[in-house]
Order: sequence, then structure tokens, then C-alpha cells
Amino acid sequence: MAQNQSPMLTHAMQSDRYALPDLRGQKSELTTTALVGKYDNIVGNQDVERLRQPYPKLKVKCYSNSGHNLMIDETDRFYADLATFLQRSV
Repeated sequence: MAQNQSPMLTHAMQSDRYALPDLRGQKSELTTTALVGKYDNIVGNQDVERLRQPYPKLKVKCYSNSGHNLMIDETDRFYADLATFLQRSV
């Protein structure tokens, strides 16, 4: 695992609570947030729509000025959204 500067992010990355399980056709009641960039040419912001059926509590936030690197393109917004998600989920 890559090192980072945030103890809160490190704690979250080490927790199974924040990993997407392999549902294999099942539904999950996990509260899930997907942050996507409108101009992402690697994942594609529309690819996340396939998660709506297995994750009915999915919240999608699309950054209108971002590509694949949300944390670089819109740093403040990305970290604010990440902090909000972690605070609500802990």
C-alpha cells in the first residue's frame, strides 16, 4: 500500500469496511460514494452507472472540471468530499 499524508485516509484504506465486496449478482446495503470526473478517458464517468443495481445506496458526484485525476484537477473539492464521506461512515 502506498504511503500517504493523512492518518484518516490510511485508517480507511486498511479497513475492510471501505472495500467494495465481490457481490456476484447480490445487492449490497453499503453506503457507497463514487467520485468521477466528467472528462475521465480511463474509467469513464458513465461506467459507474453499472454499480447502481448492486449498490442501491450509491451516491455519484461528477466533477465537471476533472478528468481521471480528481485529486489533482479539483484538489480542495476532492478532499472535502472524501472527508465528508469518511466522517459520515466512521
